Amino acid sequence: MGVEVYLIKMIAGVYFETWLDWKGRLSTIDPKFNVVYLAFADPRATPTGNNWQGTGLGFTASREQVKTDIAKLQSLGVCVMLSVGGATYPFPVPFDARHMFQLAMDLGCNGIDIDW
Repeated sequence: MGVEVYLIKMIAGVYFETWLDWKGRLSTIDPKFNVVYLAFADPRATPTGNNWQGTGLGFTASREQVKTDIAKLQSLGVCVMLSVGGATYPFPVPFDARHMFQLAMDLGCNGIDIDW
């Protein structure tokens, strides 16, 4: 009797808690994770300017540094998603996702994760 080996491609994601961020930490995530979720943007936010004010995100690194770190992860094959909501940020009714899409696009994210 032989032993059969099944190779299964698994997808592993990790939430990156932006409120616990310190400069450069995002770029040190192990690329064995296929997906990184940037947690959590405020769905009621209308972000403006080049800082984190009004986004719900708690990064201490500059926006440019975060964009660089996202691009580095993506160059390693990691999908980076902007996570919106979470337990801290309730969704308004109706929910208009335009600002969240704009923020995700500005950061260079691959997409948005909605955490109702």
